[in-house]
Amino acid sequence: MVSLVVNHHGRGLFVPAPTRDVMYRLPARYHSGMSGAISSLLGALVGGLAAIGGAWIQARNTARLQREEAARQEKQRHAESVALLQDRRRLLARRYLFQLGDAVDSLRHRVDNWAHRGGLEFSEGRYPGYWEVTSLYAVARALGAERILDLEGVYVELQALSSDEAAKLPRRAVEDAITEAFGFFRYHRLALAEAVLERAGDEFRLLIYSEFLRRYEDPEWNLKSLLEPARKAFASIRKERFEKLERSLASLNKSIEDLTASHNTNGVHLPVADLQS
Repeated sequence: MVSLVVNHHGRGLFVPAPTRDVMYRLPARYHSGMSGAISSLLGALVGGLAAIGGAWIQARNTARLQREEAARQEKQRHAESVALLQDRRRLLARRYLFQLGDAVDSLRHRVDNWAHRGGLEFSEGRYPGYWEVTSLYAVARALGAERILDLEGVYVELQALSSDEAAKLPRRAVEDAITEAFGFFRYHRLALAEAVLERAGDEFRLLIYSEFLRRYEDPEWNLKSLLEPARKAFASIRKERFEKLERSLASLNKSIEDLTASHNTNGVHLPVADLQS
């Protein structure tokens, strides 16, 4: 098939017309190119989304692992803090509370023996002078054990560890109970307490009985004169004051036992030694 075409000189020319096959092939080739471009675009889009999704999942996993590690470290710090607290409580119990409990319990038995069992009369009948010096030691030791808590800041530390526990151990409970029973003045009580104290480095310790007895008999210490007000008070105490002192000491001893039992990490009650006077 030919077509007549007029050129610019006005002459007609016959040129072949495009065939039907050629006309059909042109749109097909164009469609194929567009499809390839769209496919490439979709592939790139899918790849981009996959990369974004992978990065998000990785970031999420990283954040989860960081949270888990932070939680683990916090749990470890808490466990270490609890362990340190328990260690300090055990140290306080061993160093101070058992000692105070033993001294209070010993004095309580001495008061019971004094008020109800005729200990004074019996001992003086066999060993004159025994009752006076041993009673001085029993009272001084209880006051001294409590005095150490003041001198070494134990009340402050108990308050820092637990206000509930600190409330179970009233400050100067022994001193108050003895003052009410015997009427000692402040420095009479201090003289008694310090008669059984020995400084050891930065700490204080209680004298055992034989050490106190040597100090008591040593003129350089002048304890017989220094403790004269206590000896006079012992001779004039009335029975009803003994009974009140007994109740106060029993209550304090129970509080100390509760504290020392709570500081025993094995959960076993550790009673204060029941020492008879």
